[in-house]
Order: sequence, then structure tokens, then C-alpha cells
Amino acid sequence: MSQDDKAQHSENRQSSVQMVAKTSSERGRIERALREAATHVSRMPPTPAARDLQSKLESYRRTVESWDRREPTSEDVRRLGASVEEVCVLARTTSPTVRFRGVKK
Repeated sequence: MSQDDKAQHSENRQSSVQMVAKTSSERGRIERALREAATHVSRMPPTPAARDLQSKLESYRRTVESWDRREPTSEDVRRLGASVEEVCVLARTTSPTVRFRGVKK
């Protein structure tokens, strides 16, 4: 193998490692957003809107789990991240807030 071939191979390998690391980082961010949204949805009353959000969250969870069997493309990750963020915002703004009572003296 020539020096140029070795350099090209090394560069390709580094690119693959960086891509996997980026995908892993994005996957972690998506999984955190899914957990946050699920927490908000669990506080919502049982309405059609809450069931719709829960259904979307379950679908997104299954998609993320499928990435163990098939590496997602960067476009797959970007699209799912945007969808999860949208559901997370809806869940956050729709769920009731938890308020703690003040301590009486």
C-alpha cells in the first residue's frame, strides 16, 4: 500500500469514526428529548391530543431502537430530531405544570 493509499485510508477511517460519534451524540440528545416529552405527556389528562402525542413518541422510540440494527443516515437523524423537538415543545406547552406549595410558617 502506497503512502497516498495509507493516508486516504486513515482519512476515511477518521471520517467514519467522527460520523459515528456525531450520530451517537445526536441519538443521546434525541433520547433525552423523548424522555422529557414523555414526562410532560404523562401529566396530561387522557385526551385525544395526549394519545396522539404518546403514539408519536412511541413511534419515534421504535425508530431510535431500529438504529441498533441499521445505521441511520445523517438525514434520518436530522428529520427525527426535528420531529422529536416539535413533539417535545407541544408536550411542554400543553402539559400542566407542577407547582409546589409554599411552606407555611
